[in-house]
Amino acid sequence: MIWNGSILGKALPTPVKPTNSSPLVQVTPGKPSAQQPDLVPATPETTNSDEPTIASQEGGGDPVCGGPPVMQILALGVDPQEQTDAIRLVRVDFVTQQVSVLSIPRDLWVPIPGFTEHGINEYRINAAYGYGEYFNGKGGGVVSFANTLYANYDITFDHYVVVHFDSFEKIIDQIGGVDITLDQPVDGTLQTLPYFSTGTHHLDGATALQFSRIRYPDNDAHRVDRQTMVIQSVIAKLKDPANFKLIPGLAISFLTDKSLITDLSLNDVSTLVCLTKKFDADSVTFHSIPAEMYTPTKAASGFFYDLPSPSVAQFVQDFWNGVR
Repeated sequence: MIWNGSILGKALPTPVKPTNSSPLVQVTPGKPSAQQPDLVPATPETTNSDEPTIASQEGGGDPVCGGPPVMQILALGVDPQEQTDAIRLVRVDFVTQQVSVLSIPRDLWVPIPGFTEHGINEYRINAAYGYGEYFNGKGGGVVSFANTLYANYDITFDHYVVVHFDSFEKIIDQIGGVDITLDQPVDGTLQTLPYFSTGTHHLDGATALQFSRIRYPDNDAHRVDRQTMVIQSVIAKLKDPANFKLIPGLAISFLTDKSLITDLSLNDVSTLVCLTKKFDADSVTFHSIPAEMYTPTKAASGFFYDLPSPSVAQFVQDFWNGVR
């Protein structure tokens, strides 16, 4: 029971389709609700619009490491205000031994079910977790986020991991920090964060978090890229055979950190650790929703958000089903 039971988080209830919405519904630009700010399209900023290509599972075969054929994980990085600063959908294929990671822009404007009585019908997707924690109590955040994903994209997931900032710092420090190389400087001073010059930097936990949070003077798409750089550096370090000795201790810390919330069991973590040791240079791929699928928008008050097109829902579904 201990081996297969959830250690740090509760199993989620089955998402329920909200009565005032339906799957695949997307906000339509030009038709704001009472909760939607005045629409003033912002000047589109440069983003990485390369459409991901995900190999579908072909040829069958048996899962490795005793895992299921596919494990789908929701991973959230949460700030002290319980807003999701990083949103990732992680698809782990134990047959092809591939991991695909899709970033969801934190500023997507979406219907958020379950809070109509509080005057909330739509908002940026990064608020869904915080609404659940605030209105429904501890543990309600991940349920709210699960329902938001289901209402907008008609998807569910097998497991979830919620990492608060202090947990993120501990993880980076436990593996001895990470190294990143920049081909141009990154200036975080507008957010009272560090300035990073061109070249290679060794980051401890606190500095890696600061680097991952820089949003200005560019945009959120660039912040997603910076977060991916840190994640890639962590993966590169852990898949080096010389560092395999770090993995068991990291897994133990993962399961004993009270500020980290997950429904993964010891068995689940064991299968993921086993798969990590089989990674090669191409085992983990990172993807993003193409920039042309959403419109950066600014309200008259200066409030920024991204208006998604209806195509986002199908794109997310295709990624989750491994057909891209």
